[in-house]
Amino acid sequence: MIPSKKQYEEAHERHIELWNWCTNHPDKEKDDCPMWEENGGEWEENDNACFACEVCDQADLSCTHCPIDWGVESCCTNGSPYLKWADSESMKTRKKYAALVRDAKWTPYEEWIKIKD
Repeated sequence: MIPSKKQYEEAHERHIELWNWCTNHPDKEKDDCPMWEENGGEWEENDNACFACEVCDQADLSCTHCPIDWGVESCCTNGSPYLKWADSESMKTRKKYAALVRDAKWTPYEEWIKIKD
């Protein structure tokens, strides 16, 4: 089922909150964020600890329909800011790329729901 506009916007807000936390804690992984239920927070677990993945999963869409414009063909791989963050051991680099993921452009809901497999 396609998420509602409210659910989509909430996922985007949580994406920003998660990646803001990652920007401020470059020595941590996104699974360490205190907002996840397993860490005492209110966010339910989801695939890949990713809210963009969550809206795709809810809509039964593949990751090629990611709401984030990664600027590359393959979503969060192949040189995306996410992959650079995940692969880096430098705190300065992780902070830089976490901020880029946080600030990545999401497709407006009205456009995203028009996407079909």
